[in-house]
Amino acid sequence: MYLQGLRRDGSSYTPEFVESIDFAKCLGCGRCYKVCSHEVYTLVEKESLDLDDDDDDGAMVMAIAESGNCIGCTACGKVCSRKCHVFKPLIV
Repeated sequence: MYLQGLRRDGSSYTPEFVESIDFAKCLGCGRCYKVCSHEVYTLVEKESLDLDDDDDDGAMVMAIAESGNCIGCTACGKVCSRKCHVFKPLIV
């Protein structure tokens, strides 16, 4: 069974929480960072993530800083043009 949320009208929905980011797709544009008011994301250098990608020296990507702050609204995924966020519902 998944965690259920309630809308204002009393109907329920299943929130999906950010699980990971596909760094190969991420441009580091910051849209997800800007739309999230819960400080879930941070901007990091791609090379600090130990990825096997030598072409992007100094490139920045978004990373999950505080996954526990995610409220499951998926706004970050909706504004992402590259669809690099992975979401999962919370099993209770």
